[in-house]
Amino acid sequence: MASISGERADQLAELTCDRRAARYLEITSWFAAVEAGDWMGKGYRSPSAWMAAATGEPVGTCKRVLFLGERLAKMPHVADLFRLGLVSEATVGAVADVWHESIASAFERDELLFADWVRRRPYREAKTMLDAWAATERANAVEERERDGFELRRFSVTKTDRGMSQITGALDNEGTAVVRAALSMLSVPAEGDTRTRGQRNADALVTMARFTLSHFEQPVGTRKRPPKVDVTIPYETLLTRNGISLLDSHVITPDAARRLACDAGVHRMITHAGSAVIDYGRQTRTVPDPLWRLLVDRDGGCRFPGCEVPAEMCDAHHTVHWADGGETDAYTLALLCWFHHHLVHEQHWRLEPLGAGHFLLRSPNGDLHELSRPRLDILTRPDQLTLATP
Repeated sequence: MASISGERADQLAELTCDRRAARYLEITSWFAAVEAGDWMGKGYRSPSAWMAAATGEPVGTCKRVLFLGERLAKMPHVADLFRLGLVSEATVGAVADVWHESIASAFERDELLFADWVRRRPYREAKTMLDAWAATERANAVEERERDGFELRRFSVTKTDRGMSQITGALDNEGTAVVRAALSMLSVPAEGDTRTRGQRNADALVTMARFTLSHFEQPVGTRKRPPKVDVTIPYETLLTRNGISLLDSHVITPDAARRLACDAGVHRMITHAGSAVIDYGRQTRTVPDPLWRLLVDRDGGCRFPGCEVPAEMCDAHHTVHWADGGETDAYTLALLCWFHHHLVHEQHWRLEPLGAGHFLLRSPNGDLHELSRPRLDILTRPDQLTLATP
């Protein structure tokens, strides 16, 4: 019996090695595809969102795969063990988590030692040794750098003589990582996007500010309330997409005006020939709160493929704009985050309602994608919908 048990164990161990080697190939191949830019121009907010849409894996899992792919290049000895199936993915992750820019040279110096640890010792013991090594190496240099960087942080916005503002500042490492991650998430170029990297970053910064203004001191789970700004939109501009609209005192495009009016608080303002206001009606919302809650339950967040922005950060998009006679109901409305709402209105993507909360996404070049089913089944007729009272 002992020899039979041994044979079986050897067979299973061989299967485990094969699985690890295949996982190495999977991780490095996905990372290579991202490095080659395969995900760009597809309308995805990030490489991990693109990967999640292709594989069905959670975005967090995809982020970890791409993280390991990037780290494997920094630890060739451990990578070789993983490629041969001699160490587990968890073990590789433990080594990868130790790497830090502040100790990169020490990591490179001792990486062969790490490979010996993870090859010869149980996972828990090897991880403890790695953590102890990292604590020793980082104790002085990292703490001192981070402390000095935090003390030197600054940020300022200065108006210039060109009707714009100049932003200058400096951040410590932690602050830089947080801001870079947010900018990276919000500044992905869309298909046909002609903005420079700096322009996309500037737009991302404004998006971050909009989110803060919409959610500051607001209970979790409630609808986002956009900051109040005055947009002057001639009705003819909404209908024809020609003409001039004003955001406060700044000219904006007709498409931007339609996007802002898609789910907005609308005031009726009547002026006489001299432009004096003679009537300013009570604000109403194009999408009432009960209908908004139904959309949140149905969509759960942005409906764009691969996007995981939650509902609280989304707008209700009219697939047929109300200015064009579109209905404000669950069958023509879909939740989109600000980035993808901008993409649809101003980069010439289209959402086409198929009924019962289903939509067809059409890219500017005509590619079609049927969006995934909503989270809840919605009845087939608008007059059968039961909306919760406020």
